[in-house]
Amino acid sequence: MAVRKRGNFDDPEYQVLVRKVYSNTLCRLDPWPEPVVRSERMANQQIYNVMCGPDDLNIVGNLKSWDIWDQLHEISAQTLLIAAHYDEMAPEQMKRMSTLIAQSQFAVCPNGAHFAMYDDQRAYFKALIPFVRTHAHASPT
Repeated sequence: MAVRKRGNFDDPEYQVLVRKVYSNTLCRLDPWPEPVVRSERMANQQIYNVMCGPDDLNIVGNLKSWDIWDQLHEISAQTLLIAAHYDEMAPEQMKRMSTLIAQSQFAVCPNGAHFAMYDDQRAYFKALIPFVRTHAHASPT
């Protein structure tokens, strides 16, 4: 895309594309719930740019080469990984993570995106509430 090559990420046509992608991968509700809108509005764009770049379509920030797959086995805490079918990270990768974290549980929100706590509440809280109830008083290992 020419806009990306020129670095003109504020181009209105490019922003339409970004919004379309975000409406499928961040939150599939229309309109977005107020807390999602607020989190987007209040995000520190300077920090986001350092970590990711101008948007999630092409990660060019310092997270581009960040890789801790070989360290996941070091996590000893009870861990719940909740994947969502439409999120930016594929559920298969989250499932893989769960096999590398010893005390982990894995759940999928089949109708959710990144903010599955809003757009797939039933599946999200079906996984979260029992996990919290089980581990709320557990001492760290």
